[in-house]
Amino acid sequence: MAEITQADAEAHIRRLCKVWADERGIPHAATNPPSFLAFSQWMDEKGYSHVFSFRATIGAKQMAEMWFDQELGQMWRQ
Repeated sequence: MAEITQADAEAHIRRLCKVWADERGIPHAATNPPSFLAFSQWMDEKGYSHVFSFRATIGAKQMAEMWFDQELGQMWRQ
């Protein structure tokens, strides 16, 4: 599958973080940190795994996890 741009991936991931959290009833800045692994698995199940096919100096999954943490108010974990 072809790579997508980092900007496109970021927009999709940030939007999908909110969808995923809403489906699970996870509030912004939850005291129990949401699982990026669970989010990533959900992305695979929903057919969105191609969104992780972008180039990033730190790696696509690591960059996606940073966006995930930002969207869900978990930057203290970084």
